[in-house]
Amino acid sequence: MIVRPSAHRPGLTLLETMVALAIFTIGLTALSQLITIGSRNALEASLHADAMRLAQSKLAEVEAGAVAPDSSTSGTYDTETGWQWQMDSSQTSVPYVYLITVTVSRSPGSYPHSVTMTQMVYDSRQMGKSGEIANPTTTTTTGTATTTGTTTGGTTP
Repeated sequence: MIVRPSAHRPGLTLLETMVALAIFTIGLTALSQLITIGSRNALEASLHADAMRLAQSKLAEVEAGAVAPDSSTSGTYDTETGWQWQMDSSQTSVPYVYLITVTVSRSPGSYPHSVTMTQMVYDSRQMGKSGEIANPTTTTTTGTATTTGTTTGGTTP
């Protein structure tokens, strides 16, 4: 009597196991790359948000009058290590209105980052001053007589 192996074999062959292991390894490698990319993008977003917040705070200092809008300065932040700022100012055609450009950058390293914000700012030192403002000149015509004068107190002479 001859014994033949049955056609139905329980278990996996070595080749099937190696193919399954290769597919699993490729999938795991791709997943680890996606996690690395996601972590890098999260760090980039966090750095961008920090830089935007710092630039907005420097522009708020200019608006509040803590920093003169007609100067171009630079420096570092006291509470945020590794970040520097640079402010450039230029006069616009409107009196006492300056175009302020603030650039916030992170020190060169493993994750350098830079953000630039630009805003028009009124010189807060001029608020409440009326000495430089010229009174408007009015012309009143009544019949054949013409009167020209400067408006004071809401009346025309």
